[in-house]
Amino acid sequence: MPARRFAWIAILLIAACAAPPPTRTVQPPIRVATTISAQPFTAAATDRTANPGTTFEITLAASTSDLLDQVASGGVIGITLFLPGESTLWGTPLGEEPLAVIINPASPTNDLTLTQVQDIFAGRATGWAVAVREDGDDSRLAFESLTETKPALTSLVAPSPEAMLKFVAETPNGIGYLPLRWVTESVKALTIDDRQPTDADYKLKALIVAVAKEEPSGPAREWLGRLQR
Repeated sequence: MPARRFAWIAILLIAACAAPPPTRTVQPPIRVATTISAQPFTAAATDRTANPGTTFEITLAASTSDLLDQVASGGVIGITLFLPGESTLWGTPLGEEPLAVIINPASPTNDLTLTQVQDIFAGRATGWAVAVREDGDDSRLAFESLTETKPALTSLVAPSPEAMLKFVAETPNGIGYLPLRWVTESVKALTIDDRQPTDADYKLKALIVAVAKEEPSGPAREWLGRLQR
């Protein structure tokens, strides 16, 4: 038998005896629910470039209560700017989100005291057209908790961050608030007690919280750990 034939037989025998390639385990996506106010943070936190090899399934919750309901069903990590004190869900802080008080850019006002902010949004100060987010929005819950105020009945309700930006940008005496990541150049963010929203001692900072039915494990736990570094 020619040597070339023996060589081919040897190759075929080696190939037949070779172990099959290992089966690659595909991790299921991490399921994440986010409020619209926390959406810019969540988008950055789930960016594929920053999380190679990790996939996410993201849903937008209609309100804080809707997010907590999704989380309570299990298998979902919620991202919110406000966790009610009476909640029995597992939670961990991921960082802070400044709540910027925004006004029309043509206004000469650049700074307000916290007391003035409280008076304006409670309806005790005149001359402002006040807008607040809708009832149940986590940025509204956080803002009211931080300022210890409830909005006046005459306040306009902005049903989305985009609606808030549009109202303030088009209203000469308009004033409202938004998470800083939502603020654009169409409005002006005020300093509060001479502190910029980006300053460490700015007083109106919401806590970004990850919420789950129980403490996550595996890739979800590793992902949250990376966010906290």
